[in-house]
Amino acid sequence: PGAELVEALEVTSRTLRRDVDRLRQLGYPVQSTSGPAGGYALSAGREVPPLSFEPDEVVAVALGLGLASFEGGNRNVRAAAASAVEKVARVLPARLQKRLARLRAAVHGSRRDDPEGRVAELASACADNRVLAFEYARADGVESEREVEPHGVTWVSGRWYLVAYDRGRRDWRTFRVERITSALRRAGEFVPRDLPATDLASWVEGGQATPWPLEGRIVYALPAEEVRARVPERFGRVESIDARRSRLLVTGSSWERMAVWVAVVGTPERIEGPDGLREAVAALATRLRAASRA
Repeated sequence: PGAELVEALEVTSRTLRRDVDRLRQLGYPVQSTSGPAGGYALSAGREVPPLSFEPDEVVAVALGLGLASFEGGNRNVRAAAASAVEKVARVLPARLQKRLARLRAAVHGSRRDDPEGRVAELASACADNRVLAFEYARADGVESEREVEPHGVTWVSGRWYLVAYDRGRRDWRTFRVERITSALRRAGEFVPRDLPATDLASWVEGGQATPWPLEGRIVYALPAEEVRARVPERFGRVESIDARRSRLLVTGSSWERMAVWVAVVGTPERIEGPDGLREAVAALATRLRAASRA
């Protein structure tokens, strides 16, 4: 009722009518009724009126639109979502634009569903470099406590995966999002590591296949980016040691084939192991020297 609005807002009836007229001019469909019991009501209209969001809300809306714009679902909806998220991003303050960019960069692949809103929560932790702790169930149902450094979320073969550095295992791991059985608990911050691959979706997809039985470790006096450019991601991953040195963790079915990849990259600074790889590289070097003298 109008009388209650006047009392609640502590304004005059004239001021209330003026404010209602202003709302209508802005596109809000405000209906009014006259008489002793008259008042105002907001109804659905044909046009979309302007909305007011808090900073975190508008970033969440934009991230949701970004997820909807991935592959899957109706093509028209995807196109509209992609257009909408770009419009929202353009009008955000610089600080929120940067945060939205970090969130969008943390999500890879295409989108079908988001188990309990977990993808957005994981993307936020990736963007903020927040350590996460949670309970995780293996395929056989056994649960364990994990503490990880989340780096990306990707959609592969009908499922969402979290790519993270597992502090307990001291290695990169993939986690199926729907197997995270507890709430996500934040446990401090971390310094981002070099990703195990530039294309996380392909890396996760490759990890679902039968893994290579052998793995070797080689150090090169080359930047990580240069080594990555020479080795297909399915054959190994590269870790940065410092600005000028990197470690290649190469996998394969035989030491002899892995020795060829060692040579393809270039002369290593050292071969960390195992002995089978050292012996295969030495044998290859002997054959190459013999061939060069023939």
